[in-house]
Amino acid sequence: MIEGVFYRLPAASGILTSAKPGPGHAQTPAALYNVRMTTTDTSAAGTAPGIVRLDQFRFHHVLEETPGLALVFFTGPYCGACKVLRRVLADYLTTRPVAVYEVDAERDLALAREFGVFHLPSMFLYQDGLFHCELHSEPRAPALDAAIAAARARPAEEAP
Repeated sequence: MIEGVFYRLPAASGILTSAKPGPGHAQTPAALYNVRMTTTDTSAAGTAPGIVRLDQFRFHHVLEETPGLALVFFTGPYCGACKVLRRVLADYLTTRPVAVYEVDAERDLALAREFGVFHLPSMFLYQDGLFHCELHSEPRAPALDAAIAAARARPAEEAP
C-alpha cells in the first residue's frame, strides 16, 4: 500500500491535506480529485460544560428540535465579556430548564450577519424551536430571569 503525500498548510488554517495517487499509481487527472481534507476543530476548547457549540451547518436543525427554552449567544475568542457570560450561563443552566448554545461569531460570520450581530456577546431567545426575540440582560442569574420573563410576556418577533 502506498501512503499519501501530506501537505501542511500554515498552522493558523488548521487544515491538513493529503493527496493519494490514483489506481496504478499514475498521476492522472482523476488522481487530482482524490484529495481528502481534515480540519482540526479546536472551537469547543473554550466551551463550558453544558453549553453546546453550534456552527452554521447545525444551527437551524438543532434549534428546531430543541423543546422548551433555548438561549443562543454569539461570542468571540478575544471577548472578555463573553467569557464572563459563558461562566454565568454554565451555572444558570444547572438550576433552570433551559438549553444554552454558543456560536463563535468570528468563525461563523454568516450566522452573525443573519442575526445582525454588531456587538458581543449577543443573546437570542428561542421557545419550542422557534425564534422569539433578541435578549438584553446583565450577566447575572436574577437579571436573566427577569429578561426572559419579560421577553416571554411579549409576542414573538419575526425571525431574522
